[in-house]
Amino acid sequence: MKAIYKSTRVSLEVKRIINGLKSGELEVRNVPKEFALDSNVLKVERKLGLRKSGHRGFDVIAQTFFVEEDWFYKDLSGNLVSRLHKMTFDYFEEYYEFLDGDIYEDACYYQYAFEDEYSKKFNLDIERLTKVKSFVTETLDDYSCERSQDEIESYERCEKVNKKCVKQWLDKFNACDTYEQFKKVCSNYEKSIVSQYKSVEFFFFQYIFDTKCSKKHLDVILEYLSNDYYFGDNVVMGLCLVFTPKVILDKYDFSQASVATNRKRKKEVKDFVEDLKNQNIEMRVICYFDKATHFYCEATKVFRYYNCQGRKTLNQGEM
Repeated sequence: MKAIYKSTRVSLEVKRIINGLKSGELEVRNVPKEFALDSNVLKVERKLGLRKSGHRGFDVIAQTFFVEEDWFYKDLSGNLVSRLHKMTFDYFEEYYEFLDGDIYEDACYYQYAFEDEYSKKFNLDIERLTKVKSFVTETLDDYSCERSQDEIESYERCEKVNKKCVKQWLDKFNACDTYEQFKKVCSNYEKSIVSQYKSVEFFFFQYIFDTKCSKKHLDVILEYLSNDYYFGDNVVMGLCLVFTPKVILDKYDFSQASVATNRKRKKEVKDFVEDLKNQNIEMRVICYFDKATHFYCEATKVFRYYNCQGRKTLNQGEM
């Protein structure tokens, strides 16, 4: 909610701001925040051409009123430039007072009924206000969806070659029943052409889901992540979302670096499990068509919250 300050008596500070705007010593963006929405200041800025309103109306998705404005000021070379700003208001009253009643031009109020008490006080031209249904006039019919010959050939090549190769590697990974087999397949994959456009972690997660009921296969991938795959943090944390976190924590024993680094890696997983336990984790699943493999995939994105003051995004990969 933004308050519009209306006053009959102009304070000394407001007068100082107005004089600064008129002399060019003060710009719209530098007006003190507590006076930025003073009605007297707004009127002068508009009169001087320093603030110009564009699209305005009701945002049916956000359920707020908005005004798009150009703010004009001089750059370091002394040239007059503009920057677009968007003002939002929770209530029609705030919006109306901000625009000083200028609510008809370049406006769209689609799905707003004007039934609030404030709007009922005015003899509004409802037909005029509801005439515009959208600022967007283009439709899908205005665009061509024809693909170029290069795009067609690229798609067909991925469909016939990439997809087939990925399927073959999926079968090789999922057929591994021992640590030695899995390690050998990973080594061979890193030397293949497919690895140039698809990370091996893609196959880790397919292996996880293909065999998640097999204790033997869980042991295999955890042994590999502990001994051979240096950047497997995300995969280990992803396993915590599929299996019982404590089981993963007990079995994961990173030992590929110094004692301090090994300890740090295991602590990071322990902290993640603790966040899961304390519900400091938000998970979102996104679905998409992978252009490299031509498979439809799901990826779980994990957001970790820290002291309720921020969050860190951790992409758990295609799972």
